[in-house]
Amino acid sequence: MGGSWNATWSVGGRNGTGVKMRLLTYNILKGGQEREAQIVEVIRAGAPDVVVASEVRSVDSFRRIAAELGMASRLAEGRGRIPLRVGLL
Repeated sequence: MGGSWNATWSVGGRNGTGVKMRLLTYNILKGGQEREAQIVEVIRAGAPDVVVASEVRSVDSFRRIAAELGMASRLAEGRGRIPLRVGLL
């Protein structure tokens, strides 16, 4: 399955009073079709606030992942000859 990167940082405030946000980037490789359950498991384990997924091919598959996680989803269309998208949860 793809690789992921996880980061947590504080935004605003001083002395630790800012808002913490957890970001996960995830290359789901070849669209993630037929691996939605494993992708959901990896994302849940990271407990992110925001997910950026690369190599999204199937809109339906990505929407199923979002629904299973209870997260809103957005997609940005790629410009290459292979229909890859970047997904945001």
